[in-house]
Amino acid sequence: MVPVAIAGVESGWTPWILRVNSSKRIKVEAEGIKKVAPNVFKCATKEKCEALALILIKKGFKNIDLGMFQLNYYHQRKKDSSFSVYEAFDLRRAYRRACRIVAANFKVQGRTANAVALYHSSRPYRNYNYAVKFWRIYLKLKGEK
Repeated sequence: MVPVAIAGVESGWTPWILRVNSSKRIKVEAEGIKKVAPNVFKCATKEKCEALALILIKKGFKNIDLGMFQLNYYHQRKKDSSFSVYEAFDLRRAYRRACRIVAANFKVQGRTANAVALYHSSRPYRNYNYAVKFWRIYLKLKGEK
């Protein structure tokens, strides 16, 4: 249930979404791709998101959060060269990768809010709000709030 709650925080359970982490404003005008926030794009299909991600990567953007679990292309490729855009938008494979990330964090931090927040960032000052959002969603999923 932890990765499901993480997907809620990361994307609101939106599967075909990507965020370019850049101060440069990205302009995309294509059918089936809608800008929903600065540098955040929601796609009508998995294939449209995959194509957009590949175009952005080819243009030099690597710090891109992909799919429902917002798997970061740069960091995932750094850890595992087999990671691909296609994995990020394949819900089963992305779920399994999110589970592995959380399991590794639990191994280091224990089953704590810090371990969950590490999914978001290795910088502690960024993690408090993330952990609060996570626990609200997690408890709701468990039927406790």
